[in-house]
Amino acid sequence: MELRRIIFFAVQAGTCWYALRRGALPERSVAMMMAVAALATVASPVRPHVSYYTVELPVLTIDLVFLGCLCILAVRADRFWPMWVAALQLLAIAVHGVRLYDSQLLPSVYSAAVGLMAYPMMALLVVGTHRHVRRVSLRGPEPDWSVLRWR
Repeated sequence: MELRRIIFFAVQAGTCWYALRRGALPERSVAMMMAVAALATVASPVRPHVSYYTVELPVLTIDLVFLGCLCILAVRADRFWPMWVAALQLLAIAVHGVRLYDSQLLPSVYSAAVGLMAYPMMALLVVGTHRHVRRVSLRGPEPDWSVLRWR
C-alpha cells in the first residue's frame, strides 16, 4: 500500500474515532458516512494501470451518494459545519465535471483533487466535534436536530 494511502487512512481513523467517541448524532453520522465512502472507494473497481485517465464512474457514484447524504444531514442538523462539509463534497464532484469537460487534465491532478478534498472535510469534522464538546461542557446538552418540521 502506498504511503499516502496509509497516511490518509490513519488520519481518517483518528478523525472518525474522535467524532464517534465524543460527538453527538450529527458528528457520528458524518464520521460513519466518511468511513463508508472511503471504504467503498477503495473497494470500487478502479483499474490502477488506467485509473483517472477518464472519469471514474464508481468513484463519482460514491461521491454523489455521499453528497446526497451530507445534504440531508446538513439540512436537518442543528449545526452549521455540515453545510461546509457538503460544500466541499460538491467541489470534489465538480472536479469530476472538469475531467469530463477537459480530457487533457492530468490523471495525477484529477486523482489528487478528488482525494485531497477529504482532508479539509475531516478537519471540519474535528472542529465541529470539538466545538460540540465545548458547548456541552459550558451549557449542558444541546439539540442534535433543528426544529424544522417536514410535512
